[in-house]
Amino acid sequence: MRAETGAIRDSPPPASPMPERLQDEIDLSKSKILNAIGDARDITFIRTYGNIGDDLIHAGFRKLLAGIEYKEVSILELHDVRGELGIISGSGGWCKPHHSMVRYLHDAENRFERLIVLPSTYDPSVKTVRDALQNSRALFFAREKKSYELIGDLCRAELALDGAFYFDYSPYRIRGGGGKGVLQTYRTDSERVPGVIPRDNIDISMTCSTLDEWLWTIARHELVRSDRAHVVIAAALLGKDVRYRPSNYHKIPGLVEWLEGLPVYPDEEPGSEALKDYLMKFSRESLKTLPGDFFEKHREIETTIIILSHGRVDQTLKVIASIREHVRVPCRILLIDNNSDSGTQQRLKELAAGNDLIDLELLDENLGCSGGRAYAIGRASTKYVFLLDNDEVVFDGTLEHLIDSLERNPDSPAATGKIIFPDGLIHVFGGTLEPHHGFLHQELYGMGRRYDDPLGDESICNFVPGGITLYRREFFDLYPYDKNMRYYYEDVDWCYRLMKDGKASFCRNPRSVSIHYHESKTPAGSDPVEERRRWSMRFISSMAYFYQLHGLIIPNLFSFVPDLGDRRNKTRVHSARLLLEMVNSVGDEETLRRWNAGELEPLFYRPPEPTLPDRIKSAYDYVRIRIIWRWVDLTWKIKRFVARF
Repeated sequence: MRAETGAIRDSPPPASPMPERLQDEIDLSKSKILNAIGDARDITFIRTYGNIGDDLIHAGFRKLLAGIEYKEVSILELHDVRGELGIISGSGGWCKPHHSMVRYLHDAENRFERLIVLPSTYDPSVKTVRDALQNSRALFFAREKKSYELIGDLCRAELALDGAFYFDYSPYRIRGGGGKGVLQTYRTDSERVPGVIPRDNIDISMTCSTLDEWLWTIARHELVRSDRAHVVIAAALLGKDVRYRPSNYHKIPGLVEWLEGLPVYPDEEPGSEALKDYLMKFSRESLKTLPGDFFEKHREIETTIIILSHGRVDQTLKVIASIREHVRVPCRILLIDNNSDSGTQQRLKELAAGNDLIDLELLDENLGCSGGRAYAIGRASTKYVFLLDNDEVVFDGTLEHLIDSLERNPDSPAATGKIIFPDGLIHVFGGTLEPHHGFLHQELYGMGRRYDDPLGDESICNFVPGGITLYRREFFDLYPYDKNMRYYYEDVDWCYRLMKDGKASFCRNPRSVSIHYHESKTPAGSDPVEERRRWSMRFISSMAYFYQLHGLIIPNLFSFVPDLGDRRNKTRVHSARLLLEMVNSVGDEETLRRWNAGELEPLFYRPPEPTLPDRIKSAYDYVRIRIIWRWVDLTWKIKRFVARF
């Protein structure tokens, strides 16, 4: 993420990749396993089958056995081996979803004088597993306390860490944790707990070809979400922030116990009420971080809270109620109704009549978001104006923390907080604007992340959204909202104008939070295409005006008009410019008429049928990528081999 351009206060240092307590557990586990091996001379390491997570287990045990002479075979090749000591790799193959290890146990015991099963997970409620353990002379290592408790009275059992803990992650660890973005890698096999799999989910344990590809995929991300035990362990030991969900038995919670002290937390679906409860508690605790004399210094009205209303009166009433309950500094509320129906306006009149701090103005035309806010700002006379959407609710300190940010940063024009959707995902927490190659690229910091994800401490950004943002009133005298950005992107235009003058230094305060009960206004895919185009035209109109002012294309244009094609193609960019210039020249309605009449077809992209050379190139690219990963895999194998000597 590039949203943070300057730190206001230092963030806490990242947790050590290996807490001392965990290192002690690893050393103890190593001793237990090596003592069990003893002075055996004829040793066979029996590799189980599975996915890339199992490859990590095998690699960890190879590291543990470094310096010991042994043979290695697949469990599928048992018919070719005999010897003094057999060591079966750890796995989850002793549990209900996969209990295939049972059928190999008897054969393995007949082929070796002694047998050790390395740390695994066990479920003796499965009858075949229970019978196998009770009738075996092998030594079974459990990799978490629950399994150890379940098998302790059935067989010879010891407790030791999973093989993934013995692996050397240092070649893959990026300094300071590193990485960017979120990796969602939930399992898609029979161990999966029924539920929604994220759209961007990649089950890397099934899709990656090699362990190196798997590890590098984890390493290049900042946050990892998974219900795969070895993804969770590897990510934690690589210094990542980790959110985990349990699979359909006790494996993951048990293994996560060993990771205490690392940033590994449950990934629970919050639900609207649970999210609200969390934010209530969080905001009450956050109030304690305000200066001790903060409320004493703010006993006069310094802030006007501006709320635009258009329909959704019940939601507007909830917002007002949240202000009354949670805003502790004196303020005024300026409620502007954008020509709602008579029933809505009557209810707003009743609300304002009972509160001297609410100034209500009922407009006889809809000025749009930009026009309504510009009108309201012109009516405000306080030091600060706080723009709040009528579908956002605030909490303790939402406003106060923003005031505190601006007081500590006297050159900053505005401060914003963290806006969260009711499903617990972050909508926006400030962001960046960056002009590049004719586009104005926008990144919304935190978008799509979980409400409790670590996003750093207070910092500076160059974009703030129109909602839940506190402004110094004086800056609107120099940079008023442009009323011609009638419906959308007025905040982008305002921030960009300040950015060009070197004044876009805005505060982001993570202790200021709100819930945004946003309702999508996007028409359904089943709606007539003409209706969908008319809906899109409101956005396109604002983007066209922005292009006229600044000569920059807002990339979202290609989302509203997907027929334009790929914006990375120069020809497609030229077509986009022509479309925006047409809107500015002939207006929205005429452009829409031509669009519906098919007259804009020459501007749009129609992909040609792939030719034989195209198909050959696609196949070549696929093979080339696989070859690259094989070379990477070979490189690290050589490095690990050399390190042994």
